Amino acid sequence: MSAWSKYIDGYLLSKQLGDGKWLQKVCEHAAILDQKGNVLAKSAGLDLKAYDYEFANDEGASEKTLVEEGKILAQVALTGESPCKAGIRVNNQKYMLVRYEPGKKLAYLSKVGGGACLMATKTVIVFGSYNTSLQMTDGKSQNPGPVSYTHLRAHETRHDLVCRLLLEKKKKKKKK
Repeated sequence: MSAWSKYIDGYLLSKQLGDGKWLQKVCEHAAILDQKGNVLAKSAGLDLKAYDYEFANDEGASEKTLVEEGKILAQVALTGESPCKAGIRVNNQKYMLVRYEPGKKLAYLSKVGGGACLMATKTVIVFGSYNTSLQMTDGKSQNPGPVSYTHLRAHETRHDLVCRLLLEKKKKKKKK
């Protein structure tokens, strides 16, 4: 198991609670990629691959394009744009870019029944997806309801890059 795999299992697919216990199955899938889109580590069941994809172009004619999922994720995280005519695809599922924050290099994606976040750090791309039909170990669905959001944080220390995908509830504004 690589050091990056430990981050996938220990920080992206789980979350430490205040009581010291761990919440599991926080995400459907997670991956860490280099900035060219090569996979450094990924969760089980996530298959970032290259394949030909057939779609109808603007004129309605059938067209094929090469989909390289890792490269697409890296490009979206770095620029907010997909380099592929087929759009953003992960595990051969269509995602749509909902919001991109260029200063943070943070992308929020949506898919039928879920979504994902991507963030580019100085050295890697962090990806985490959720599926609202899946449950975390506390019985709640991944990304439950409108009062929560999926948020990526990246902290670089002098020795390590620690990437975390956290599922958090929105904090109430503090009373003055």
